[in-house]
Amino acid sequence: MFFKTDKECSELARFLGFDPEALAKQQFPPSTSPNVIRLSIEDSRRAAYVLAKRLVSWLGPFRGCLLWVTEYGIWPSSENRHLYYRLRASYGDLRELQAAPGHEFLDYETADLVTFVDLVIQFGWGAYLLPIVGQGCIFISHDGWVQVESESDKDRILSDIQTLGLPYELA
Repeated sequence: MFFKTDKECSELARFLGFDPEALAKQQFPPSTSPNVIRLSIEDSRRAAYVLAKRLVSWLGPFRGCLLWVTEYGIWPSSENRHLYYRLRASYGDLRELQAAPGHEFLDYETADLVTFVDLVIQFGWGAYLLPIVGQGCIFISHDGWVQVESESDKDRILSDIQTLGLPYELA
């Protein structure tokens, strides 16, 4: 895994076909795709790991991903910064989240990505999941909802959402 600055995240997002300025303004999704699903995860923090695994699986065959944390510190009572920084330090990076909010995961680091997404959900942070290869993206809001755009897996994702019993709407 590699930690990225905002500038590096913007460059990588642009390379992957996303508009970093629109992402920064949370204008998601950047397209008018009919394959957008918005689901509520407000009551899912207790099952954050299960949800994190599902979110990562919705990215399709895993070939890498940028997890770009864009919102943090909004719900400080939900955060465990000590845990986050100890985990981050285990990867050899001692910078603060604001200095390097991006987390680039390689194709063999699926479990690592799931762990970090789990923390994002538990801590009430906002973040983008931008797959290195593939179509679609996921936005996790600090306000307890997730927006998923998937070009090909909409039916499977809807089935998973229904299995989890999460309220959702089609955009």
